[in-house]
Amino acid sequence: MRTLFPVERLCRTYQALVAFPGRWFGCSLLLLVLLLSSVSPAQAQTMFTRPYLPSTLSVEAVRPAYDDDAPGATTGALFFSASYTLDRNIEIIGELPVAHASGTGIESDVALGNPMLGFGLSSTRIPLLVEVGVRLPVADGSLATRLGRAADYGRGAAFIEEERQAFLLGNTRFMLGQKTSVRVRGGFAVSVFDEETGAGTTITQRDLRLRYAVQLWREGQRLITGLSFTGRGTTTAPGAYSDKSRHHLAATALLDFRRVAPGITVGLPLNAEDRDIASFLFGLSLDIRLW
Repeated sequence: MRTLFPVERLCRTYQALVAFPGRWFGCSLLLLVLLLSSVSPAQAQTMFTRPYLPSTLSVEAVRPAYDDDAPGATTGALFFSASYTLDRNIEIIGELPVAHASGTGIESDVALGNPMLGFGLSSTRIPLLVEVGVRLPVADGSLATRLGRAADYGRGAAFIEEERQAFLLGNTRFMLGQKTSVRVRGGFAVSVFDEETGAGTTITQRDLRLRYAVQLWREGQRLITGLSFTGRGTTTAPGAYSDKSRHHLAATALLDFRRVAPGITVGLPLNAEDRDIASFLFGLSLDIRLW
């Protein structure tokens, strides 16, 4: 029998205890936890609210500018996000997406998306944040969730029906001065879903999807501004990567009142097929720091 190295033994033990989709996902997570266990993590964050703050509540309302005139003004999505500091090492992070559809010839409908639950591990000694978690398959494929997919830039899989997903993302930041920083975010997600074949049978599929983003933040005494590039793509699907990926640019402005920060975001899809659905996106956010 082949002798296992200590790290490989840990990976095998972890995989036997935790049923994440994909063996290497569990092994990668364990290695990152071991790497971070010697430092003092503290701060998780969402993409379009104030950067680098622990223990926050936020709500973001995103309204795509649909090229079809039928969807009403309130058609889009709400994202309720929260992070809570458990101790010096771990934060719980969560998100509940909600989609709404109404308009000309559209029966008003509200539907839940796929909730996200995970943990944030970050260091006070080095600029490193690790996000690990899952999305639960709640989205029902209704018209509201289908229209809501145009609003999930910077997230991914928030409104895809019957899909189970686990993700692992790393974040770091570079200071360009006392008030300016660059945040780099990247990682992958493993998605598991059932797909019907032409013979009428159902097979289980697994996709490996990349997630990446770069944000430039400028933090003034009261005004915070950001410029973001976000992207995601599927590596396991056939075809050119440009045909199976999505990218957005977004500009954000926030007013920082310490405990509360309202903000606006304007996003631009970079893929032609996404622009055919919605030429741009407009978002309003409210970020509340718990203490």
